[in-house]
Amino acid sequence: MCRAVITASHQYLQISLTACKLLRIPPYVRIDYQPDYFFQLLLRHLSPSLRVLEIGAGSGQGHQNRFAIRDRVKDYVGIDPDSAVLFNPYLGEGYQGSADSLPFADQSFDLVFHNYVAEHFPTHWRVTGKSPAC
Repeated sequence: MCRAVITASHQYLQISLTACKLLRIPPYVRIDYQPDYFFQLLLRHLSPSLRVLEIGAGSGQGHQNRFAIRDRVKDYVGIDPDSAVLFNPYLGEGYQGSADSLPFADQSFDLVFHNYVAEHFPTHWRVTGKSPAC
């Protein structure tokens, strides 16, 4: 079976043999899968003086992605439409809300990131003219 990699926010998705044929990727090509690559990139940019915002922070429970960075930065804040973000144990503060209308003043954060969230932004379709699944 062909396994290929498409990067999106430095994360990796596996695509099927059918997709490999469509993309003309030979089935013998092996591309390394690195599940914690995004986290490693994030760590490189952290420092104790930073205020960090995660968009789409979620609950931090179950199989959701979570980032144990609260002790590595000044403030680690998360926002998510789901009220479970208010109880996310990895965050210093959680806010229920939307990335389309953040409840923070301009320049409140030194670093803002999201992981596996871009497909939920309706503005993505307007900017690229494609659905996120493309």
